[in-house]
Amino acid sequence: MSAKAKLIHDYTQGSIPKQLARFMLPFMASNALQVVYSLVDMVIVGRYVGSAGLSAVSQGSMIIIFFTMFCLGFSNSGQIMIAQFVGAGRKDRLSPLIGTLFSVMGIGGAALTVACLLLRGTLLRLMSVPPEAWDMANTYVTICGGGMLFTVCFNAVSAILRGMGDSRHPFIFLAVSSVLNLVLDYLLTGVLGLGVAGAAFATIFSQAVSFVAAVVFLRHNEEEFHFDFRLRSFRIHTEMLGNMVKLGIPLALQMVAINISMMICHTFINRLGVVASATFGVGVKVDDIGNKLTLGIQYAAAPMLAQNFGAGKIRRVRGVVYWTWVMAGAVYLLFTAVYLFFGRVIFSLFTDDTAVLDLSPVFIHAIVWSFPGMVVMRGTNSFLQGTGSARLLMAFAFIDAGARVLFSWLFGIVAGAGFPGFVLGFGIAIYGIVIPGTCYFLFAKWEKKKSMAHPAGADANS
Repeated sequence: MSAKAKLIHDYTQGSIPKQLARFMLPFMASNALQVVYSLVDMVIVGRYVGSAGLSAVSQGSMIIIFFTMFCLGFSNSGQIMIAQFVGAGRKDRLSPLIGTLFSVMGIGGAALTVACLLLRGTLLRLMSVPPEAWDMANTYVTICGGGMLFTVCFNAVSAILRGMGDSRHPFIFLAVSSVLNLVLDYLLTGVLGLGVAGAAFATIFSQAVSFVAAVVFLRHNEEEFHFDFRLRSFRIHTEMLGNMVKLGIPLALQMVAINISMMICHTFINRLGVVASATFGVGVKVDDIGNKLTLGIQYAAAPMLAQNFGAGKIRRVRGVVYWTWVMAGAVYLLFTAVYLFFGRVIFSLFTDDTAVLDLSPVFIHAIVWSFPGMVVMRGTNSFLQGTGSARLLMAFAFIDAGARVLFSWLFGIVAGAGFPGFVLGFGIAIYGIVIPGTCYFLFAKWEKKKSMAHPAGADANS
């Protein structure tokens, strides 16, 4: 590690499709790794613990995600601010911003850990977790919640690097975490027979190792990273905090609202029994393959958009959105074909429960209606994130969350469709974001919006 790494990359000039493809590949690989270890985790739990274990991990994961969403909103706001500063050539502002972000994430992560441990039982009861899975879900949340600080801080490091235009190193750190997670998952859950507790310990320990490795690497590259890791640098700068709060709170509320709506939908399905709960849990994990791969494209597009918006290059902003749609569409087209033709085979990797396998086609044929909306959302969400339109994102998310609960209730309960109705309503709610987001991008006068790093506004002719 003697050579210094290049962490900051300029995406305000050059070929958009080539840059986006190059930048998004580590994002997609990172998300693919997350999907792989999440799927293998479910496979191991399903094989060694059974359907109740699948339900427990699925429900427990929802609660952990619910709490980490608060801090993810702030890490994403930091990523947007860093990208806009880099695009505007204001590297002198990076050190106070990074110090503020680390301080906020450390304090927030500790507070959320305490909140998760105190509220876990209440949330599990509110979600109507099946009795067969309740104790295991409680164990999973307790262990993962106790190590949440490592998860939060690692996400902060990754967000900073991605804002600088570096997607390769976050992928390397995540790869270390994923491989270690898979090995420990099998040893603790399968060989030692620790059940879902083994899966939880594997997740937290691997994330802790990855975070420590990232910090060691960044300390070796302090000059390029623009942060010296000295104690005096870990302080909150009022100006940075103000902008971070303006972006972070709406982004956090956006993710929390969506997560709450998903928890409510899980509650609807849990009341149908452990088979429906396990089928939905596995289905959501499989569906996450297409979701995470295209999310990698969105994650790459957002800092590219932020750099160009910060530099006032509006035509390139539009170009990034268009290419995001093209690339996300290609991924979902392939994923849909595989899912429709080999869905039952994929489900059989997780469980040999005949009842779950028989119900799997119902999930698949209902959820695919959401895929066109997912494609469009990747472009509009990256645009809204990159331009710092956090309040608008939050408003759209509340619409989406409300639609998810409403449609699930209407199709599943009012129309009496049961499981397929719940899944269909869960999926098509995405259009609550897609329709207004697309209208805003195509027809609103967002070009006149001021960036945080370019107070004079952007030049629409650039």
